[in-house]
Amino acid sequence: MDINLIYIKLRIWAGNIFRNILWKFGCDWLLWKKERFVEYPWIFTNIGEKENQKILDIGVGSSIFPLVVASLGHDIYALDLEDSRSKDMKKLAQGIPFYHFIKGDATALPFKNSTFDNVFFISSLEHINFPKKAILEAERVLRKNGRLLITLPYGFKPENLKIDFSLYNKQTIKELTKDRKLTIKGKSFFVGKNNNWIKSNEEEADKTKSTFIVKAIICLRLEKS
Repeated sequence: MDINLIYIKLRIWAGNIFRNILWKFGCDWLLWKKERFVEYPWIFTNIGEKENQKILDIGVGSSIFPLVVASLGHDIYALDLEDSRSKDMKKLAQGIPFYHFIKGDATALPFKNSTFDNVFFISSLEHINFPKKAILEAERVLRKNGRLLITLPYGFKPENLKIDFSLYNKQTIKELTKDRKLTIKGKSFFVGKNNNWIKSNEEEADKTKSTFIVKAIICLRLEKS
């Protein structure tokens, strides 16, 4: 096994232990961190069986997930407006040839049409000011039959509460994909309960209230016709 992949898995394992300790002490405010523990496995389940795929991950921040994907042999381009990666992460990335970090705007992607087999928005689309434009760009750079994998916060919030991300529901999901060459081929819902994320359904997710902490998410698999 690749030494870089071992290092990444050890970091994830250590992080899980740390968070589990905090859960036992009732630190519910960290629940949102656990979204990744259902989002990442869902991504791998829906990425498709094709080997050596060309993938674009939009809005990566300082996530090490693209490094894991690259270590599995996929050619991945990790895109964000700013480079917020740590020195250790940059050093680690140097040893992974299929990993490329790109500074760029999700609403004006610096890639040619039909470039990628998969495009990811992992808890990032809700932070983009013009999400429909970002979806249009993702569609443009996807190859025919390519997959667009999106995870989003779902449900509703108190009316007077101001948050710095968008919550989605059935109607806003429909508007997001309206008049696009994208068809929803799969969707999953997860709800945060008892300091954990459990698989749920659309009805329960619709009724879930979030504040500053996301308590429900939707995972969408769309394919380009």
